[in-house]
Amino acid sequence: MGIFDKLKKFKNYISGSGAELHLSIDNSLVQTEGRVLVTVFCQVKEHDILVDKLYLKLKAEETVRYRDANYHGTNTRARTTGGTNRTAHATTFKNELIIDQNFRLDRDGEYEWQAEFMIPPNIPGTYVGINAQHEWKVLAGLSKKGNDPDSGWVPFQV
Repeated sequence: MGIFDKLKKFKNYISGSGAELHLSIDNSLVQTEGRVLVTVFCQVKEHDILVDKLYLKLKAEETVRYRDANYHGTNTRARTTGGTNRTAHATTFKNELIIDQNFRLDRDGEYEWQAEFMIPPNIPGTYVGINAQHEWKVLAGLSKKGNDPDSGWVPFQV
């Protein structure tokens, strides 16, 4: 292994760019059965990767936009001056699902895994209003030495 190969391997180790992860989400069974099917696609670059675990992170988040206004006067004759637009965030659900553990991905390989998770019935579905929204997201990641490659958060409808 030459010096440039070592530098590439080190860059992939630090940046997490040794593999690319993508997701395909099938939420057609959410309304009837409360299930979401996820397919994880992984493309490994030029070096083998020893993986501690492959995981899915699931998150539901509510965002509310409001105006923080200043009120002057009595209750019957109050008037608004100034104020600031603000945004509040709340995580309504968070979970991690481990798909596989302790395995090796060969260089230049392409891999695929399937997973399924249930949407809790007590958590709201997706909605988008004038001042509020509730969004569901999923992320796939490989836990390994160095920086973990992941798919980024991918929103889906519930």
